[in-house]
Parts: sequence; C-alpha cells; structure tokens
Amino acid sequence: MKWWWKLETSDGLWQRIVKARYFNNKTVANVRSRVSDSPCWKAIMKVKETYMAGRRININSGDLARVWHDPWTENTVLKDRFPDLFNICHDQESTLESWVKKGYTLDFRRRVSGVLGEQWTWMVDEVKKLPLKNDPDNVSWALNSKGKFTTKSMYGW
Repeated sequence: MKWWWKLETSDGLWQRIVKARYFNNKTVANVRSRVSDSPCWKAIMKVKETYMAGRRININSGDLARVWHDPWTENTVLKDRFPDLFNICHDQESTLESWVKKGYTLDFRRRVSGVLGEQWTWMVDEVKKLPLKNDPDNVSWALNSKGKFTTKSMYGW
C-alpha cells in the first residue's frame, strides 16, 4: 500500500523506473496488470483496489480525477450513481480535464435521450460548476485527518 502512495506522491529514481516500465503514460488509477509483469509488480497490483479506496483527489485541473470512477461531485462515484449511462459509455477512463477539453463530450454506444439525457445534462452542469485551475491535481489520504497515508489508518479501515 505504501508503494502506491509513494508512486503518486513522491518523485525519485525508483518511481521513475516503475512508471517507465509499467505505466506507459497512465496514472495509478489506469494502470493494469499484464501477463509479462514481474512477480513483484503482480503482488503490488493485488492491493491496488484497496489502496484506491482510501485515495482522494484534490481537484485543480482535473488531470487525475476520472469522470466515472472518482468522487468529484457530492462525494459520489458517477458509475455507481448512473450505471446505465456508464455501461454505454466508451470513454470510461476519461479524466475531467480531457472531458472539458473535448467540449464536454464523451462517446456512447447509442443515443443518449430520455432519462439518460437528463443524467448526462446534470453531469455536464456539475462539471461546469467546478473552479478548474491550471495546477495539477494532487492526491490525499481520506482515511486519516492529516491526509497522509499511514499503515495504521489502513489497518483501522
């Protein structure tokens, strides 16, 4: 767990090596396990979802915050709030920043109308309310009051 935290919040030689080998210009949230991965990396990947449960993104530009998977509005995850809309979306890993740059458009498998259209309009209105800045997003830890990862907070959770 601490390796995930340090991969996101620190910049050192080992972080650059791991990111160059496994990330391929992806973020911690988007990196996936592959058959060719080392046994050590596969072991680290096994705890990724648990780490993601305590990870919170402080939104500035929206470069890390994912539209569907991160709680950027009302502390809810939109894939859980609007599962039908999520299931027909091709851009399930899109970030807020890329969504805004594309003019608030995402690709869907079919036309979005009726209830789905209302949900989509609500989502666009919510992201337009965000005071996005040019600074990159940063990561904090939601499982303790200081916002920093501790093993104790993880065990307590």
